[in-house]
Amino acid sequence: MPHKNPQPAAETELFDLRYEKTYVGCLLLDTKIAVTLPVEAFYDLKHRLIYQAILNLKADGIPPDLITVTGRLRETGTLKLAGGPAVIADLTTEVPSAANHAFYATAILRLYQLRQNIQIAEELSSKSRHALADPGHLAQWAVEALTLHSGPALQSRLPTFDDYFETCRNFEEDAHFRPDLFGGIQFPTGTVSFIGARTTRGKTSAMVNLARETIAAGRKTLFISLEMSQKDIFNKLILSTAYGIALRDGFPPERESPVTDHYRLVREIPLGGTDAQIFCDYWTQAIKLVREASTGGTFIFFDGRGAEHAEIINTISAKADRDTLILLDYIQAMPPVPDGAKDSFMRVGDINRAIMNATVRTDAITIAGAQINRTGATRGRADALALELLRESGNIEQDAENVIGLGWEADEKTRFIEILKYRQGQIGMQWTLDFNQAFSYMERAGERVKPVQASKQKAEPKPEEIIDESKIVKDWWVLT
Repeated sequence: MPHKNPQPAAETELFDLRYEKTYVGCLLLDTKIAVTLPVEAFYDLKHRLIYQAILNLKADGIPPDLITVTGRLRETGTLKLAGGPAVIADLTTEVPSAANHAFYATAILRLYQLRQNIQIAEELSSKSRHALADPGHLAQWAVEALTLHSGPALQSRLPTFDDYFETCRNFEEDAHFRPDLFGGIQFPTGTVSFIGARTTRGKTSAMVNLARETIAAGRKTLFISLEMSQKDIFNKLILSTAYGIALRDGFPPERESPVTDHYRLVREIPLGGTDAQIFCDYWTQAIKLVREASTGGTFIFFDGRGAEHAEIINTISAKADRDTLILLDYIQAMPPVPDGAKDSFMRVGDINRAIMNATVRTDAITIAGAQINRTGATRGRADALALELLRESGNIEQDAENVIGLGWEADEKTRFIEILKYRQGQIGMQWTLDFNQAFSYMERAGERVKPVQASKQKAEPKPEEIIDESKIVKDWWVLT
């Protein structure tokens, strides 16, 4: 008889929403059940948000039930993302017995371990293609990572490749980007990180100020703008650089008022006193610095508005090399991968993988802007920042090296940053930002003092800016 090939085994689903729903329902029915699963073990975002609320309530000594969990989600602005009150109320309706919670937890944990194994295998495959990859170190990393995720220590972090590659990849000290704006945390080469913020919170200004740091340090930078023109970006960059030089030279803060209208200062003949003339000198210095960086090839601008996906990826491959800082403004505006997923969530995931592959191939460092959902936005309340709120994230936060949150305080004037993810160290660090919006200048100030309760004071309306276009210099920004 001819030999028959065995039929391939059916693929196992790597999640079970019934187990997740029933387990969360058990926790709501019996508030004394000890919680042991990591938040990441839940595949469904709604279940993950609800479980996080349960963890937070338990940490605060508050029993998690339907009312307290709904209230906590409403406070954090994630109630709608979690499905709303009706979904939460439905969680307990299909629980046969809360006594079976251990069985459901074990099933959820097993599926999470399988997903982690696939992630480890994909990362192992990617890093094995690195020119300086060491097989022994790779094998050691893979064994430890798989052992970690098959045992009970799931709340520990995965060991990073840098733990084992430090010598064989021969990273110089300056291979990491450590921007002062973000507290000096490390951005290693070959990685992708994100600045997450709602619209108008200053993502572009933050990246402009990162560019200002790299120009001062002589580091090669590729700025890809998908929303703003070359003129707008160079305008922000020169203004920020000029303001930074002025502060470095001790330009007194009390004398800033004469220079708050930058449109007046970019005229060929500035009007209005000695301070304006002093700052005009700084403006001239800034133009010179940016021009030298642009013509010298250390600062490269690419206008990605209207460009195809392949054109942007090819620009990264052609212009970036090891240690180049790539600033992408921003990932949700990136054109989709050809023949990729149509769903917005999966589309962003496809884009992220393409950017990550290009970053790894060039051994560059990519920092991209990412939109945060407006859910929970309320006057008189500081912005809620969380990885789960990245809009149409496509799970980009899972693959990211670092995620930096940028938000407004309740007064809608003061900005702050929070380290939402940091593979190399501590998360949760927060600082306030000194931000002069007129000059697009941003620098880290002191540690943030979290508000005890939301302020109910209404923000003052901003006066409408009136600009005399006839008195603005039209051609200063053409640097090449």
